[in-house]
Amino acid sequence: MFSLTGPLSSATLKGLGAAAPGPNGVALMGFQGSPVVVAEGSGLAAPGYTLVVDEQAAGELWRNLTLKVQASSSPTSIVCVCMHRHSCSSSATAAVL
Repeated sequence: MFSLTGPLSSATLKGLGAAAPGPNGVALMGFQGSPVVVAEGSGLAAPGYTLVVDEQAAGELWRNLTLKVQASSSPTSIVCVCMHRHSCSSSATAAVL
C-alpha cells in the first residue's frame, strides 16, 4: 500500500496512465497485469491518493513512482506501508523530494 501526496500527485498518477478518482472516489487501474486500487485521500493532512497493489507488482510500481517523483520539481512524497517484502524496503519507507 502506498500513499502518494503533494500538489503533483494527480499528475504522477496520470504519468502512470491512471485517471485520478474524484473526491472520496475509488478507481481501478492496471499495472503490469496486476490490478491497483486508487483511492482519493492519503490518510495524511495533504491532498493525495492511496494505492493498493498486489505483492508481485509492488516493487516495480514503487520504482516507477519514485522515478516520476524524482523528475518532478514540486514537493511530492510517497510513503510505502509494506505488509510483505519487495524492493522499497521492509516496514515503512518515505521518499520526499
